[in-house]
Amino acid sequence: MRKIAALAILLIALILAAQLVLAPLLSNGAETDEAARRYEAIAARRESLRQALAALPPAPADPGRLAQPTDALALADLQGRIAAWAAETGVLVATAEPLPAEEGADPTRLQLSLDLTGPLAGLQALLYRIESGRPVLTVTRLDLTARPDRSLSAHLVIAAWRSES
Repeated sequence: MRKIAALAILLIALILAAQLVLAPLLSNGAETDEAARRYEAIAARRESLRQALAALPPAPADPGRLAQPTDALALADLQGRIAAWAAETGVLVATAEPLPAEEGADPTRLQLSLDLTGPLAGLQALLYRIESGRPVLTVTRLDLTARPDRSLSAHLVIAAWRSES
């Protein structure tokens, strides 16, 4: 009798263990089949998706960066913008000179050195225009000198960033 009871308990334990092990495996098989069907559906649409992506327009340039493909063109654009803004504010651009890239600096960072002359209000308006608009420009150096005619001379260095090409 003890042997039969022991065998019955062992048999019940084996059945429970089999259910605990096999039940999750069987349900995972159904989930795996469903996932495989979804992947097959996506793969069937792959070519149409590739064509749709190819038809999309190129991403717009970052409005915070100069959009020209080379440093020389970006610096020329920057110089032209600043000359136009200076003319609007009554400031004279005496010189504008690109500065070489600093060792180890961001390769898209450009610098322009400027010598300006004008009234205080004009220089303030120009500096505001430089630092508040797009593309992002930063005045990294500013030296002001009073002139005998009650205007100011300003030497400044402006940093800008070019879009990566």
